[in-house]
Amino acid sequence: MRSGDAWRLFWRDSWAPASNSTFAVWNARVGNQRTFALDRRAGLVTGVFTCMAGTLQPGDVVCTGIPEGFRPLRTQYVPLTPYSGVVEPFLIINTQGECQIYWTGTVSSVSMWMRGGVAWAVN
Repeated sequence: MRSGDAWRLFWRDSWAPASNSTFAVWNARVGNQRTFALDRRAGLVTGVFTCMAGTLQPGDVVCTGIPEGFRPLRTQYVPLTPYSGVVEPFLIINTQGECQIYWTGTVSSVSMWMRGGVAWAVN
């Protein structure tokens, strides 16, 4: 993705199993950063983010930060299993087309369905 490119991401309101998802989930971890790769098929993505990141403490930030030139966007989430004190996650997408998610709070499970639509612009 080049600087100036814009993305729009969509999620369905009726969910398919993760095995039918168009997300490619990449569970690489660098420090406290959890990174997810997206299937960029026609610019449309549907499905689920799934990962295991352990337990976070209130105020912890999973992502190390927002790269210069990127704007964070909020979206809705629907937890599949209990959460405690979790705020809305933020999503960012980098120049390699990878999506990153971070949030604050105590996480008892990090299987998370994303829903709704967000526009994503790279400055």
